[in-house]
Amino acid sequence: MVDIALAVVIVAACVAMLVAASRMEPHWVSKDGQRFIARMQSLGLHDTPEGPWREMRILVDGTSLIVGARGFRGARLRGHYNVVAKSPEPPRKRAVYVIAGPHKALLRLPDTSRAVPHLDDLLAQRINRPIPGTE
Repeated sequence: MVDIALAVVIVAACVAMLVAASRMEPHWVSKDGQRFIARMQSLGLHDTPEGPWREMRILVDGTSLIVGARGFRGARLRGHYNVVAKSPEPPRKRAVYVIAGPHKALLRLPDTSRAVPHLDDLLAQRINRPIPGTE
């Protein structure tokens, strides 16, 4: 009986560790917040999420983002992107941005990341930019 209870406890502990590991997202950010690794998902027709979340390398380059793939899976998402919007109700402990470039996509990272203020600045620059021909 003790052997069965011990086996059940060990299996339960393994399952709990697997669940905890699957909920953690890999995230790295440089000290200055200009370079980071985040999850990205492309948006399809009518802005519906398309495909799985991909781990991507991102560089904040003044007024835009340069996105590079980590491996071959996200290769089609590479390119220059602009921050278009920020989700008003993101998942718990996450910040989600809508970015547009070669594709329209979602960018997800922890809300405590050092990259979040830089993305917010890019969004504010885009919102406060005058429309050409209206000056």
